[in-house]
Amino acid sequence: MTLMPLSSEIPDEAKNLSTELRRFFDSLGISVRRYAARHNYDPATVSRYLNGKRVPPWPFVQDLLTEVAENFGTPVQQDAYEVIRKLHRLALEVSNKKLYEVQVLQDRLAEADKEHKLAELRERTLLEAMQARQHRIAQLTSETMAINSSLLEERDRSERLEKEIKQLLPAKDELTTLREEVRALKEQLNRAQELSEQAEARCQELEDQLQAAEEAAQSGNEAREQEELQSALQEAAEAKAQADVLRELLEQIQKEATPNSEPNPAKGPKRPRRDFPLRRKTYAEQVKDKPAAAIAAELVKMEISGQSSAAHRAISDIAEKFPIQKIGELIVKTSAMSESTSRTLLMGVGDYRSPAEIIALIRERGTEIVGRGSDLASQLILWFSWDRQAADIFKLVALLRHENWNELATECLAGAAQHQPPERLVHLIKSADPADRRTLLDFTASSRSTEKIVPLVAMMQDPKHVATTSELLTILKKEYPSKFSDLEKLLDAIGPLID
Repeated sequence: MTLMPLSSEIPDEAKNLSTELRRFFDSLGISVRRYAARHNYDPATVSRYLNGKRVPPWPFVQDLLTEVAENFGTPVQQDAYEVIRKLHRLALEVSNKKLYEVQVLQDRLAEADKEHKLAELRERTLLEAMQARQHRIAQLTSETMAINSSLLEERDRSERLEKEIKQLLPAKDELTTLREEVRALKEQLNRAQELSEQAEARCQELEDQLQAAEEAAQSGNEAREQEELQSALQEAAEAKAQADVLRELLEQIQKEATPNSEPNPAKGPKRPRRDFPLRRKTYAEQVKDKPAAAIAAELVKMEISGQSSAAHRAISDIAEKFPIQKIGELIVKTSAMSESTSRTLLMGVGDYRSPAEIIALIRERGTEIVGRGSDLASQLILWFSWDRQAADIFKLVALLRHENWNELATECLAGAAQHQPPERLVHLIKSADPADRRTLLDFTASSRSTEKIVPLVAMMQDPKHVATTSELLTILKKEYPSKFSDLEKLLDAIGPLID
């Protein structure tokens, strides 16, 4: 079925509309009958619409514009769309006043609904912004309370130290006195040793004299020599008695100079010894020698028996402190029994372990299947990138590239772009080199909704980072035009908040 020339009897408004509709229809290169079959229209009705004999309903016009856009792979320009809309309303007003009034009301309803959606979107965005600030307030409040608690602890510790110092002052005086007494006793000891040596020398001299006297007595001078002998014996006895006295004095001085372990009643009671309790073993230390299957069964049993808090503490302790060589096997064993327990363990490993340990774990068991058909390496990368600091993210990416695991490095950046909190993601983007920054911006644009992109744009209003914001908006405009359009409208609606 071919189109007839436009009749001169139809109004100019209808003729103008039909001319534009024909221009769009002719660009499709199909017959009226085929177009009608595609859209379930009567061919005669489509012909009357295009010949200007009847003003088509607005949905017919929208279907035609959509068909043209799909045929050429590009949306109809907004200016052309507005021209067709204006021509349609003028033609409808001339041909059918009541339908025109109905269409005007429908247009107003659509506009009102659009404004309502924008208002809801603005409300949600403002609510999220308010919640983010409330969360930050709560976080700062918690940090302030922790600091105050630390200050109180330091003050209590300072007071305890002052009390201990005061208690040590008498001991200090006692120590000074004891040192003086020891010094005096050492002097007396040295003097006693000298006297003892002199007495020993005198004894030896007298013994020599006695031996000479005995020899002289044997030679015939008995009377004189007997007298000398008695005198020598008396002097020897006196010297021996003096030596014994000096020896006893020396022993007494040595006892007094020796430190006494018993308390001195005159100096006050001995200070009690502090007994510190033994440290209780952690869960990881308790089970470190058990087989991985037994540990996995114990963790799953705790979780399904209602001991979720105990299970969480045990899993966190293992994730943080368990030998990295055994964690991979434990994750695999746990995954075979309970996906939720395995996921909690993976989250803990991602939170606590260093980039180097993550690399070691991937190298050992990265190809093992855990969870819903995903390998262990991808799961580890996902949970690591969820909430780690920028330095850890870039360190892991560098190590992955060093191992030629470039796909995993890209997964790490993608996970960070999708899941990191807005503040950390902005810091991550600002800290990245140009190539990684482009990767982060690409995944941010593709994975985040319009509502989640708005806070990022708001946080990157620093003049130093205008280029980064511009790059993100360029990616959105080129690759995701509908998302960019919604973002523009939302930014216009909440402009005062961003400024």
